[in-house]
Amino acid sequence: MLIGTLLTKKEKDEMITFMCKNKDVFAWSHKDIPGVDLEMAVHSLNIDPKYQPVRQKKQRFAPERNKTVSDEVDRLLETDAIEPWNDDSDWMDMADRV
Repeated sequence: MLIGTLLTKKEKDEMITFMCKNKDVFAWSHKDIPGVDLEMAVHSLNIDPKYQPVRQKKQRFAPERNKTVSDEVDRLLETDAIEPWNDDSDWMDMADRV
């Protein structure tokens, strides 16, 4: 079954019910899957250093969203799902970092 916005209400309800019944089999962090090589779950960017990065437009959020984004980043850092930015890089200004 494909999961997306084109699911019917019945399919969506069935999927939610299935996922709730089986929530114990889902991993919420890499710590929930001991024995699985992190190489299987870690994403890294294969960036060629000879190319200059392109600066993207800064994302601006409403104040209530800023707190939500901040809380989520803190949670991801706490569970080691993401790593802090390498400050040795000149790719981004401090203000652009989350």
